[in-house]
Amino acid sequence: MAKPDLSIIVPVYNVEKYLEKCILSILKQEYREFELILVDDGSTDRSLDVCIQYSRCDERIHVIHKENSGVMNARKAGFLYSCGRYISFIDSDDWIEPKFYNGLVECMAIGCDAVLMAGYRIDGVKNKQVRTGLRQGVYCKSEIRQMLAKGIVSSLWSKLFKRELLENNLSLIDSRVWRGEDFLTSYACLLDADNIMVKNSYQYHYVQHTTSAMHQYSDKNIENLHYFVKNAKCIRKRKESSFLDVVWNRQILMELLDVIRKEFEVRDWLLSWKEIDEMDRKFSRIRFSHLLLGEGLKTVSEVMTEKEMWIFKLYSIRAYILLNLYLKYLNKSVWSK
Repeated sequence: MAKPDLSIIVPVYNVEKYLEKCILSILKQEYREFELILVDDGSTDRSLDVCIQYSRCDERIHVIHKENSGVMNARKAGFLYSCGRYISFIDSDDWIEPKFYNGLVECMAIGCDAVLMAGYRIDGVKNKQVRTGLRQGVYCKSEIRQMLAKGIVSSLWSKLFKRELLENNLSLIDSRVWRGEDFLTSYACLLDADNIMVKNSYQYHYVQHTTSAMHQYSDKNIENLHYFVKNAKCIRKRKESSFLDVVWNRQILMELLDVIRKEFEVRDWLLSWKEIDEMDRKFSRIRFSHLLLGEGLKTVSEVMTEKEMWIFKLYSIRAYILLNLYLKYLNKSVWSK
């Protein structure tokens, strides 16, 4: 098989219910010059078997099996194995329409460093078409920076990258970040791009379901937030991108809001003393002043929409009141340390 122009990397973890549809949608692409790299991240279901089964039927498919170490490590492993000039990431529970890569590869062929999709479709509870708000066209470096300052859809599956962008930036991303890693990767890469293309395309189907990582609670949420902020600060310094502080802080606050929301979704209002101590230990690690970049809290009003601000206040106040009512005996305050 000749060296392909396009490498499609799919991290796989316990998605046997959705994986076959994802793989078949890639194999049905009208654009044929690609390699498909399936990276099984230590699945405990039949996902690896599905990968191996399809690899025996198509020489373009390569399977990597590794111990479970997170989605970022899976993407890095897939990238190291890949040989294409252009790199695409697809989530293993999503699927794409047959013409998805046609226009994207054409855009890269004219010399773009990356291609961003102007939209996508959500399958699941609410089937809908989502527009990113970006106009179709080519953007130079100064325009890219303006675009990033306004905020973009940060998911990696909504982009096609020139190989060099990932070679220079994947190593900057902390593999311990399992949520928000696509945000860090997208911004690190696009800050290096000289020109990009935004293309009107709604041929990617994001499958929304309650078992996805975005909808699951884990005790590692606060640990992830810690590594996310640390990594964001590192990239901000290295890329000299303080002009993005509002965007960085908005993402950090959204991550924090999600940590608080998930913490209370899995608990009753009546807590045992053991649970109270556990929550205090977790939330006492959160410091607004240390979390936010640059001007910090000064940018909060710029960072969030009015609706998001009220939601954030609601959960923050709920967390504050609950913890402080129960923790008076410790004379501790979640937000004041």
